[in-house]
Amino acid sequence: MAGIFGSLFRMRYGALMKKFEGIPGPTPIYPVGTVTDFAKGNPWDICADYEKQYGGMTLVWFGGEPTLVLNDPNLIRDVLVTKADDYYKDYPIKALNPVLRNTLFNLNSPELDKLRKPHSHPLLIEGWDQWLNSQVPVIKSVVNRHLSNMLATEGELEILDKIQRICFEVFNSCTCGPDFEDGGFENFYKISEMATFRMATPQAVLIPPISPSFHNSMRLHYGAYEKAVKKARQNPDPAANNLLSVFLRQGTEISDTQLVDFLSEFHAGGNISSAAGIVNTFALLNSHPEVEKKLHRELTEMIRQKPDYDVASIGETSLVDHVLRESLRLIPPVAMFGRNVRKDRTTTLGGRELPPNTAVMIVMKAVQRSASHWKNPDQFDPDRWANGGIESNPVGSDYFFPFGRGPRMCLGAKIAMFTMKIILASILSKAAVRTSGSSKSVLHCGVIETKELKAALVPHQR
Repeated sequence: MAGIFGSLFRMRYGALMKKFEGIPGPTPIYPVGTVTDFAKGNPWDICADYEKQYGGMTLVWFGGEPTLVLNDPNLIRDVLVTKADDYYKDYPIKALNPVLRNTLFNLNSPELDKLRKPHSHPLLIEGWDQWLNSQVPVIKSVVNRHLSNMLATEGELEILDKIQRICFEVFNSCTCGPDFEDGGFENFYKISEMATFRMATPQAVLIPPISPSFHNSMRLHYGAYEKAVKKARQNPDPAANNLLSVFLRQGTEISDTQLVDFLSEFHAGGNISSAAGIVNTFALLNSHPEVEKKLHRELTEMIRQKPDYDVASIGETSLVDHVLRESLRLIPPVAMFGRNVRKDRTTTLGGRELPPNTAVMIVMKAVQRSASHWKNPDQFDPDRWANGGIESNPVGSDYFFPFGRGPRMCLGAKIAMFTMKIILASILSKAAVRTSGSSKSVLHCGVIETKELKAALVPHQR
């Protein structure tokens, strides 16, 4: 039967198949192509496993639409760095446009280039590193307030929900100030659920959202940033150290509407993925008690020497950074993402000419666990980042790119890494996080989450 439907597929799409002749992959059948392959497990795992079966470039078919799955660092570098101008971002822009509005995530050149420069985006302010370092007490204050409530709770917690709420408040406090009225986490989450639903819906049948509750959540969520921008414009505080105030003081070339979109982007681009990264780190530490104990000893010594610890103190406690990098290497929250060949040109990839608008899927897992590059690649080993490991594998390099790479690399990578480290240090210095429950993964706004994971916080004995 498969042979018959395979022949039907070749009859229907034979001319198109010739353009990709010689690229290995599962055999497509009419009318679904190779979609049935993805019924075997998580799509990010299936795509990573293609590397073992077919090599660094695999051809899959979504119905009659071909997509190239890339698990080779050199091919990925070509797409994201060397020949980045030959590609544009397509999926999931249509799905996210009603949710994100006008952000770096859902724009392409030349609009993207105009906004990704100083005085056009808050993340490119002058003195960025100094401002970021000044946010340590702001982040600690948020975490400690939530942590007190978490420690007072008997039994296990929905740990992902708790960490998402912490990240939500942290990003809002850093960007708009501790007194910012944020519109409510629930409204943000409802918006993110709509985005998730739309990303899972065939793009050809998408229509604008009609849910009244969604539109009310959008009004409240974006309205909070509109009020914050208006207040900062009308009553500027020269002493305010939140990102919005600093950005406006330095001068901006964008409209207030665009600024509102950028401020809200912190959550779409950072809240969900940062929370997932933190929770993944908790789970990895829980299954590697020797690393957890070592980290606790280092954090205890840090606090003994400097109870009011700052970014320099955390920097000296290098294991926090190494643990986080290893977590992001093993379990990147965003495991794959797409590009398309430009509609107005062909390009070459791996010595092959690709037709205009060919879809390409970038997969992290196989590369970040490549045995040809990493020793014991499936092992959780934070020590691999010591003694030159970070310098050999910086964020955005061939074998470590949890935030993407090239000219479209996530502009928030620095603040995300910084925030995750402060949150981890603040929690793990006071309690061990004992995780349990299902590790079943789901996609939420393109981020892999372990939603059914529970956790109990066990205070450290002083």
